[in-house]
Amino acid sequence: MSGLYKGVVLLHVLAVLGGLVAVGVTGGYCAALWRRPGSRAAHQFFAPGPGMAPRLLYPAAVLGLAAAASSGGRVHPGSFWVWGAALLWVAGVAAMETVMRPAEHRIQTGLRAPAATRAAGTRDRPWEPGPELLGAARRGLAGALATEACLVAASLLMTIKS
Repeated sequence: MSGLYKGVVLLHVLAVLGGLVAVGVTGGYCAALWRRPGSRAAHQFFAPGPGMAPRLLYPAAVLGLAAAASSGGRVHPGSFWVWGAALLWVAGVAAMETVMRPAEHRIQTGLRAPAATRAAGTRDRPWEPGPELLGAARRGLAGALATEACLVAASLLMTIKS
């Protein structure tokens, strides 16, 4: 195996791990907000809006293609497992972009909008988020779980077969 192949695979693996961790963290904060709506940490996490770290999955895909191209014939682009892993990857990124990230936007908006209502909360009667915010947190968690499941399955398929 060439040094180029090894280097590209290493960068690919690091980008995949970074993206998976970022998606997992987002899902964890969605779960925290859903289960404990008053979670200060979740509020702080979502305040600036969706993070860019989950988008490490895009360069990870490009690096995966570059690794296949530099594999010296070890990876055949027409192989069933390559196509299967690519389809799982596309499904995972689609879940991230169409479910998880829009939910993050809704959460950010929902946390900003009721500022007066939150301020009106008291120690005996704390602020309670509306059902739309809790629904966004559930959707964000579902999107993160779907993304993780697809990408872990794709990664396992690539690891086992390559």
